[in-house]
Order: sequence, then C-alpha cells, then structure tokens
Amino acid sequence: MAKVAQKYAQALFEVAEKNDAIDEVYEAFREVYRGTHDDISFFRKIDLEPKLTASDRQKMINEIFKDVNVYVHNMLMVVSNHRHLALIPDIYVAFEQEYNAAHQQERAVIESVYPLSDDEIDEIGKALLVRTGLKKLILSNDVNPSLIGGVRVKIGTKVFDGTVQNDLANLEKSINRAN
Repeated sequence: MAKVAQKYAQALFEVAEKNDAIDEVYEAFREVYRGTHDDISFFRKIDLEPKLTASDRQKMINEIFKDVNVYVHNMLMVVSNHRHLALIPDIYVAFEQEYNAAHQQERAVIESVYPLSDDEIDEIGKALLVRTGLKKLILSNDVNPSLIGGVRVKIGTKVFDGTVQNDLANLEKSINRAN
C-alpha cells in the first residue's frame, strides 16, 4: 500500500506545484492529517463497509472536509472512491517527503539523555546543515535516558550516532577484531 500512498501524494504534489499552491496545500493537508491520524480506524471502517456506496462516501467526505483546500479535498474524493481513506496518514507522510525535498529541508530528531537547550539544538542543527547540505532542518529533541551520553540524530533514513553506547560498541568490535 506504500506505493499506492506514494502515487496519491505525487499526484497531489504535482497539482499543487502546477497551480503554485504547494505551501497552501501542505498546510491544509497537515491539518487533515492532524485531525485524522489518531482516528484512522473510523476511515478504515468506511473503506471496508460494503453497504456504503461511492456516493455515500463522497457525502461523508464533503461533510467532514467541507472547508479543506480544494486540491486536498479533490484528492480525498478520489481516495474515497477507491476505498483508500485509511491511507490518509501514509499519503500525508509521502506528500511531506515530496514537500521537504522540494524545499531542501528535512525533519531531524535529536535523541539525548536530557532535554537540550535551544542553543544546544541550534548548534547541532548548524553542524548537521553543513554535513547534509540541506537548506533547512526541522529540529526536535527526544529524551532517551538509555543512551548514557552523547546524541543520536535521525534525519529521514540516516542516523548520526554520537552516543557513548555507540562508542562502546565500536570499541568492543575493535577489540574482537584484534583477537
């Protein structure tokens, strides 16, 4: 289903780009995502309910999302017609990836033993911008007491691990190779 979600996201992104509405569509879709991702079981039930006709599903979408951006609304109608409403979170994630790539930005999660100050987060962010070549990072800090010390940063599928745990694991590997 990830490929299906990706196709919906790409189509929405292309329409938004063609109509010079990428930021507007992103903001609108983010609101839809925030309002639906915790209750996706409701949409899954709509997808799976055999008694609901395409017309019934469209009426529901029109009622629930009546004030949503026209491009997002149209995409939701198509998704509804194909009984893929449960994919809304996956479609949003794929759309956000397209959006971030177009803006040369990415989300970065900094894991640390304790909450980092804004200055510490900014310093880490500056170093990561140089290392990744991105124009912008959207930074957040997650506390993970099991790290012992240091930080681990996740940017998309990349992980930069500067934790004490990682240093100890690397030291152990070096010792084992020497034996």
